[in-house]
Amino acid sequence: MLEVVESAFVALRNGDSKNPLKTIVQPGDQRSIGYSMVGRDGASDTMGFKVVYEFDPQRSRDAYRFHSFIFLCDDATGEPIALMDVVKLGPLRTSATSALMARAARPDARTALVVGTGVQGQIALPMLVAALPGLERLMVYGQYQDGLQAVQAEVKRLYPERDVQVVTDLEQAAGEADNIGTFTAEKDGFTGQLRTLTLNVKVKLVLNDKGDNEKAPDFRVQAAGHDIGAAWKKTSEAGRAYTSVTLDDPSFPATVYARLIEGEDGTHDLIWSRSKPQAA
Repeated sequence: MLEVVESAFVALRNGDSKNPLKTIVQPGDQRSIGYSMVGRDGASDTMGFKVVYEFDPQRSRDAYRFHSFIFLCDDATGEPIALMDVVKLGPLRTSATSALMARAARPDARTALVVGTGVQGQIALPMLVAALPGLERLMVYGQYQDGLQAVQAEVKRLYPERDVQVVTDLEQAAGEADNIGTFTAEKDGFTGQLRTLTLNVKVKLVLNDKGDNEKAPDFRVQAAGHDIGAAWKKTSEAGRAYTSVTLDDPSFPATVYARLIEGEDGTHDLIWSRSKPQAA
């Protein structure tokens, strides 16, 4: 799975793949949501589309349902390859993506913390171990005993020599992990926790008054009452919206460049790119 997802990222970077924005439809009372995503993978020379339907996405009716399928074609011969249910494939793909991002951000990581014990939480640690075999300490935080046991069992099934530590103090565990923050969207920006080797603070992206300057940042990045960087709303060549973040506070050894990318659950993952040395 890691190899497949990584090859897809490489093909996307090389321009062989296309991944435009998804089409979303939803009734006024938000009882359900449906979206479709068409795409082409240059690595496998395939083209297809994915359709997702969720009923009770807000979990307010106690009637949640989730259905998803992919129609895939061979783009070299024009022949259909598969029409398949991919409900179980989504968590694998998402966990593989997160593991690859974690490896890119912290290839020397020794500690990993997974928050949540749902379907994705249960496969997240095995994916992280596959991507980062140097991990020495695996931790999980969750509210449900059955879920915690499922996480431990899945890791033990795939890596019999590995143990998973159940933590009860999330803040303390996060402080000990080599982790990347998750941000929540608000009316005027984003809030979240930002942790690096030199910084562990609550961060807020606040809308900036750009005035007549179109090139001015869309957001100011604030922590502990002062600005530590700026952010701009951008759109990738594939049409995907994201927020480009630059952190240049003196507490960083070098300027840090990152992206805020919205996930399907409404949260925004902070994805690091390589730092560039600050000018003297």
